[in-house]
Amino acid sequence: MKTLFRTILLTACLVSVSSAEAKDYVVKSPDGHLCATVNDDKALTWSIRRDEVTILKPSPISIVTASGKWGNSRCISKAATRQIKRTVKPVAYKRAEINEQCNEMTLSCRGGFDVIVRAYNDGCAYRFVSKTTKRVRIVNEETGFSFAGDYQSFVPYVNDNRGGERYCYSFESYYDEQPLSKMFTDSLAITPLAVCMPQGIKAVVMETAVENYPGMFVKRDTKNANCLTTEFAPLPLETVVGGFDRLNLMPVKRADYIADLSPRQALPWRLVLVTTSDIGLLNTDTPFCLAPDCRVADTSWIRPGKVAWDWWNDWNISGVDFRAGINTRTYKYYIDFAQKNGLEYIIVDEGWSSEEDLLTYSNDELSIPELVAYGKERGGGVILWSSWRNLIKDTERNMSHYKAAGVK
Repeated sequence: MKTLFRTILLTACLVSVSSAEAKDYVVKSPDGHLCATVNDDKALTWSIRRDEVTILKPSPISIVTASGKWGNSRCISKAATRQIKRTVKPVAYKRAEINEQCNEMTLSCRGGFDVIVRAYNDGCAYRFVSKTTKRVRIVNEETGFSFAGDYQSFVPYVNDNRGGERYCYSFESYYDEQPLSKMFTDSLAITPLAVCMPQGIKAVVMETAVENYPGMFVKRDTKNANCLTTEFAPLPLETVVGGFDRLNLMPVKRADYIADLSPRQALPWRLVLVTTSDIGLLNTDTPFCLAPDCRVADTSWIRPGKVAWDWWNDWNISGVDFRAGINTRTYKYYIDFAQKNGLEYIIVDEGWSSEEDLLTYSNDELSIPELVAYGKERGGGVILWSSWRNLIKDTERNMSHYKAAGVK
């Protein structure tokens, strides 16, 4: 009887479903400070509070498929809850062990989908999950982040469109600091995007677990100056080589939809981190916990380390008896520097291979075999940078060749 009572009490704490008119479904964080509310009265929305502070006002969440919409009025048929407590041992992370704790609510919805909502002590997240055994074509995703005021924000704008293509970008933004209402309505931004709330709270909009789906861009809603809305790149159908140094495949034809889901596929998590101090942004494990578990069976060969990387430090060496540049002597100097300063690796960036073939060296002044041998002698590893476009042409052949050559 005590067990039954505790189960009923736990369910009441995690989820409260009000009368048929309101349709509120609430899940709280383990410490009770954060709560996420989903409502399907007129359409599917979610909102977030931290104690008495409104983080997100009711904001739309829906998916437009080729056959209909996920997120219409009164779409939720039932709710189920559970507590998650597990210990995660990451392969390469800032901690050797993570103690994940959160409360989860699964909303079963009419139309062939679920909505899963989680509340951690430092953030709330939701994701859609297809329940059908067939493929589902996603035309668009309608997600909003509606804030209660015109708060100061850190916005990473897309500022390097390649080939005039709206979504082709290096994802290397500086952050503009400005109120939400002053965001440029004609510009996309990437995530994470931080919003400065009352009482020193920061709310960080981001995503995780993006697979078989486009990444999320955000922009200011033209109808609500305090609201962010989303935009997604349509699926590329035809591409040409282009962009910076011909490193990209530039779409010249796109579909009228953004994704083709696999049967029973889970969509990315939409996450709002909520911290009361800046250090909480560094210490959070929530994005990692929401990401897929490692699928590599044998991880013994993965050895992370610090690097001396020419992309950051350039080739501007002074006070040496050789000409600095993309040459063997310069990178030997980096290997010596790494060895003296406890760095495990150096990285040789662009300029060692031909533009189209990773097995063809293009620089007579730079000997990769000589560098690898020198690094081995000095106790340091050599990592080679490659464009993804070249690497995927024959990944196994390229990787096997350089593994045998001693490249890390």
